[in-house]
Amino acid sequence: DPERVKHPVLRYKRVINGVNGIQAALADGNLVSFGSAWFDSWMEGSVLPEVSKDSTVAGGHETYLYGYDADTGFLFGANSWGNYNDQQGRYMMPFSAVDVFKSFGGYDAHIFTVEWTAA
Repeated sequence: DPERVKHPVLRYKRVINGVNGIQAALADGNLVSFGSAWFDSWMEGSVLPEVSKDSTVAGGHETYLYGYDADTGFLFGANSWGNYNDQQGRYMMPFSAVDVFKSFGGYDAHIFTVEWTAA
């Protein structure tokens, strides 16, 4: 893909320490690439409900996180499914889900440094 060559990933860094680490990365102005289990109960709607170790997993999904609200306990994210939930793919994930992911093999969270060139 010729476009990919114009935007090489220079480095990436794993985001650790759960919600606190994700909040710190976001507060520093980064988007966070986030791979995790995706639950059946999350297939519709933009405010994702609480989940538990007994929740049914639909599969895995990679999204990105772009913000959070510490007062309400939600991470703000978007995914590649477009307008599946009438919110252009945006969603709100409860902080508590990050701990639940440990029951399903964990999650991956990274920030990337990309070199953007003028077109």
